Amino acid sequence: MTNAPIVVAVDGSESARQAVLWAAHEAARRDIGLTIVHVAPDLAAALAQGRSWLDDAETMARRAAPSISASAEMMSGAVVETLVAVSTWANTVVLGTRGMGGFTGLLVGSVAIGVTTRARCPVVIVRTPPPATGPIVVGVDGGSAEEATEWAFAEAALRDVPLIAVHTWTEGALSHGWDTAPYVIDFQALNDAMRGMLSDRMAQWREKFPSVRLELVTALDNPARALVEQSRSAQLVVVGTRGHRPLAGALLGSTSHALLHHAACPVAVVHAEP
Repeated sequence: MTNAPIVVAVDGSESARQAVLWAAHEAARRDIGLTIVHVAPDLAAALAQGRSWLDDAETMARRAAPSISASAEMMSGAVVETLVAVSTWANTVVLGTRGMGGFTGLLVGSVAIGVTTRARCPVVIVRTPPPATGPIVVGVDGGSAEEATEWAFAEAALRDVPLIAVHTWTEGALSHGWDTAPYVIDFQALNDAMRGMLSDRMAQWREKFPSVRLELVTALDNPARALVEQSRSAQLVVVGTRGHRPLAGALLGSTSHALLHHAACPVAVVHAEP
């Protein structure tokens, strides 16, 4: 986590207002600045409305976190491309779930997904009023970026809350031909083995963040379903994604995509270094 500002984009929607509140509290926790932006494809046509949204958001942010240094900026250009460019100098980009720029006809999450797919910094998506309590949850799969795990540990340390590391596995993880073997699969023993591997994988982060209370969860389950369920009692779910997609239409992984639409708390997507 650097001293670069957190950037939150606003468009007048309720989810953007919730994103501003989350970003303001996060900036206060990290003791860094907050930059509130509105991106308009046609700056001249949207100047008055955009400025009104920015002024309201800045006032709301300062009330929520009086100690932060907050600023507001109008930007012009294609919304996704502009916010992806912002991500090259931001600490974190925070978005609501609806289309930016006031275009209510856009598919819910279209800009959020486009920015999350291509951003160069962590992106946090806020769908509903963010809970103030609960653990941080991080999804850990066989190839997840270590960056996401480290980011989740750091968030848990900042907030002084537990971290729940979730790893799910499926029957496909077993060796080929298991279903024809002349014995019964001991799923409990396999789950215990998965938990042991997860514990080993967390060892370096436990050493780096000794104050974080870590809970390990492993299960024979679909990862998206397990993380959505965990989100019901969490204040933030963190997932990793591999690399940076060059096209705005490229899809996130299925787990990240499902979380953006169904998680009950904010979702942070942290990219691996390319």
